[in-house]
Amino acid sequence: LEVVGKYKDWVDLAAAELGMEICSVDGVHSKKDGKEYIIELNDSAIGLNYRHEEEDLKDIRDLVLKRMSQVYPNDGTEEYKKLVAKKKFSEEGEEEEKGEDW
Repeated sequence: LEVVGKYKDWVDLAAAELGMEICSVDGVHSKKDGKEYIIELNDSAIGLNYRHEEEDLKDIRDLVLKRMSQVYPNDGTEEYKKLVAKKKFSEEGEEEEKGEDW
């Protein structure tokens, strides 16, 4: 479901205020007073829609990899080389243990 207008503004403002890079908003529309209320903000537990699940998972993966590269930059330092040496990834993406656990 594409988020537009004021609902997109709600998500963007809430995410910015709380420092959330992944965010969804649960809301309700009251028949009694005609107002809309935000009842919950979600970060990683957002409930992906199956129609867009692959795209969403790719976006989440890319975000995680981006943040990991900021925390553990490939800067050629000895620390980075040690981290890389501890894990080896096969071409299928499966992890193979090499050395100590992380």
